[in-house]
Amino acid sequence: MPLGIGVWRYLVLPGVGLVLGFLVARRGGREGRLPVRVRAYPPGRCVAALFILGAFAFGGLTLARYLTWHSFVHDLGSYDQKVWMVSLQTDWWEMLRQTWRGGIEVSPCGRVREWGVCHFQPLHVIPALLYRLWASPTILLGIEVLTVMSGLIPLYRLASRRLGDPQLAVGVCVLYLLFPAVQFNALLDFRPDFVVIPLLLWGFLLADQGRFVPALMAVGAAGLMKETLILTWGMFGLYLWLRHGRRRLGVAVFAVSLIAFYLVTFWLLSGPSASEGGFLLDKYFRAIGPSLLLRRDKLLYLAALFGPLAGLPLLSPVSLLPALPTLGISLLSSDVSHASIQSQYSSSAIAPIFVALLDVMARPSRGRISWLTPTRLVRGLVVLSLFVTVAIGPTPLSMNFWSRAWGGHWHYTQYLPDRQDVLNRAERLIPTDPTVAVVAQNDINSARLAHRFGYFAFPNELSRADYVLLDLRRLPFVYWTPEPQRYAGLVENLRANPDWSVIFEEEGVLVFRRVRG
Repeated sequence: MPLGIGVWRYLVLPGVGLVLGFLVARRGGREGRLPVRVRAYPPGRCVAALFILGAFAFGGLTLARYLTWHSFVHDLGSYDQKVWMVSLQTDWWEMLRQTWRGGIEVSPCGRVREWGVCHFQPLHVIPALLYRLWASPTILLGIEVLTVMSGLIPLYRLASRRLGDPQLAVGVCVLYLLFPAVQFNALLDFRPDFVVIPLLLWGFLLADQGRFVPALMAVGAAGLMKETLILTWGMFGLYLWLRHGRRRLGVAVFAVSLIAFYLVTFWLLSGPSASEGGFLLDKYFRAIGPSLLLRRDKLLYLAALFGPLAGLPLLSPVSLLPALPTLGISLLSSDVSHASIQSQYSSSAIAPIFVALLDVMARPSRGRISWLTPTRLVRGLVVLSLFVTVAIGPTPLSMNFWSRAWGGHWHYTQYLPDRQDVLNRAERLIPTDPTVAVVAQNDINSARLAHRFGYFAFPNELSRADYVLLDLRRLPFVYWTPEPQRYAGLVENLRANPDWSVIFEEEGVLVFRRVRG
């Protein structure tokens, strides 16, 4: 990213938004109340309208990305393959086991592991049952968008309860839709971490109602979609202790979460080929050191998380406790994707950030600037969030959507057909037989390619593949990283290899078929 774009993205646009947001809040009327015309609309209908708007906007974009051949083997293709595999099982126990165990030739994490495992994800049984009716990744994309948008319901109820003003709670829901982390989690190909967003919000709401066991059940369910979310559940237990005084319950939940995380990570997920102690910890903490906290990308990640809300959630650290596991991974891991607002690692921080904001807004006036009423604060934050969304968001409101230099694969061209007919004809040359193994370039993915026992991102497992599908006009992905020189060398080696024959070549699209070996 050019330095000039970075300055505009993280300093100029958010700075202008902060100044204008302050002016809008300061000049928000004598009482700082919403206009009469705005307050006349039933708040429940407003939330429903926001839900429908978000569902259609995000759903339309993510569906367009898939239908125009712009989704990825990692992660939509791999999860599509995994859920399809689970749906084939007739035994319930085997279905559950397949949700965390991959077969010999299944690579849901981009590698072949003899009964090795990627993630603990029993909740994948639910889409697998739907796959028995219609096996399509559009089911996964629909679940993702609707689940993220469903967070509006508990957020609205919680904001109404804490602020005592349903109309003002609608304004908080607007902030939710404008929050870049929410937008990215709704538009990512398919990253199952998104389930924690509404489940944590329900947990906070139920805890406020004094229903602590249902709250723990709601948050604990997220741990069935990814093992690291088990730690989120444990930290939620500490929140119940420090916020609601449930010391014994909170400490017990925290202790159980540590035991459960240990058993899942070091026992259940450690197959014969996994390194001793569990490969997942190595994945998340490849290189740990205090200096990582001061890296530029870490600081920008924190700015992208807390900046849209002017950093106010940091004033309520107790509510941020459930976000600590994911923030720890992001700040201590040397993997750059862990500290990117465009990744799924922000998901378990979203609900705590908004609950912490509500904590600050609900404090007595003596704890705030006297003129800064909750209504004025929401007005100012909406203005600030709009500017931050323009700077770093993925939607048509953002510069990322309209400028290729800003957005990369969030550019609008990623939602438009790109040699659609050529790719469709190339795909039809590959048999649907699930025993036929396919290697495809990372950004060339479809259900026809994924619904088989061997499906890999180029150049993984070329020695086992029967067909290879490439597009020389796309990004030169080697696995999931663009490497032009290495990619070109691999393609030339395939052309020169007598074991392979080119059966299709048109407009940059190549299909190789194994002829011997």
